[in-house]
Amino acid sequence: NVIIQRAEPPSEHFEGGGSLPSTWLTTSTTAATIERESDGNQYVRMNGAVELTPAVTDIRDLGMTCRVFSEQGGYQLYLRETPGGSLVLDFDAGNMTVNRVDANGAILETFLVRNAYARRWQNLNVLFIEDRLTIHVDGDLIFEETLESTPGAGSIRFVTGRGDILRIDDCLITRSASSRDAAAGFAYALIEEVLARPIRDLRSDLFEYFDDAFGKRGWWSGGLDADGDYTDGLYLRMSYLDRPTFRLMRDVLGVEIFGEGSDRNNYHDSTDIYASVDVRFPEATGTAYMVVRAREGLTGTDLLGYYVELTRNSDGTYHVQVRHHGSIDRTIFYDGPLPVSEGEQVPEWVTLLAVTYQDRLAFFVNDRFIVAIDNAEDLGGTIALGVGENTTADFDTLVIRDTSPHDQ
Repeated sequence: NVIIQRAEPPSEHFEGGGSLPSTWLTTSTTAATIERESDGNQYVRMNGAVELTPAVTDIRDLGMTCRVFSEQGGYQLYLRETPGGSLVLDFDAGNMTVNRVDANGAILETFLVRNAYARRWQNLNVLFIEDRLTIHVDGDLIFEETLESTPGAGSIRFVTGRGDILRIDDCLITRSASSRDAAAGFAYALIEEVLARPIRDLRSDLFEYFDDAFGKRGWWSGGLDADGDYTDGLYLRMSYLDRPTFRLMRDVLGVEIFGEGSDRNNYHDSTDIYASVDVRFPEATGTAYMVVRAREGLTGTDLLGYYVELTRNSDGTYHVQVRHHGSIDRTIFYDGPLPVSEGEQVPEWVTLLAVTYQDRLAFFVNDRFIVAIDNAEDLGGTIALGVGENTTADFDTLVIRDTSPHDQ
């Protein structure tokens, strides 16, 4: 996914002369001035109580990169500033506090990042897409969070107070959009890391080829009576049984691959895995699914967790749904056709893939990104495979690899 964006008019190197460009506004032309370094490079210097505003209004989804040098004290950077509230990055004593504030300045949501800046030139990169804020300093990720609710389109403003001195240079500002799979960046990194790691069978890695029902009976709840039949020593065939039809993996396998998910602060017991399985439909239509962070419901016949579900329609096309089935409610994150290129033939066996890490999940079908989830409600559980009503489906090559091995 490639996105080409146009720089907004206030994008500046501040090399045009001895005064501020017309696309930057200030509350004091004596406190915000153009200065020159020994090598001839020009920059803006904010000294004391002053405000500096790039003349771009009604900007919501934005990308902004500036070189900044906090010589003394700290500064604030306001994003999406509106009469109803704004997002404020408060740099003070080497730390950064991210505050979402209302119209009166009252803090509605706050995050603290320690050791966020230093007394030298640094590249500050801010990407604010919808409710997701990502901040890098000198290429290092220091903050990434999906906020509960954020202001609409607004303005940008730098603010320094008495005793503060800030240099600003080389600012690039764009109205930004996110590539479709940008939210899955964490998953792509984990996939690359996991696939490059040596296999440690039955420790951080599990492989089920459905070729030995007796040998793998201890892997599944119900043992040999679990739903589905090992067929021809090649795959698992599962047919709908006029009731919820699935097999659930037990949580005793490996070295803490599957966790309880009780720690929402440090995620020490979250189920963090790369899980994939191949699915096919021997009949014309049907629905099959994989569930990650799966648990049985209170009745024992209900399956809770995050579903990636594939349906084959009578015309040969495929439909995908990703949803969360919780103990109280259900949320659908994606419900649409399987993404394919024009003229592309979907193979007989289709791979379902899920990547989970802490409170983030990403789902792929047939090597195509489907959707990513932040702030996941359920952190623990195992893996389940199942079929929908009036369906017979085959499953093969279930791969489970820990994305945060506990004994390394």
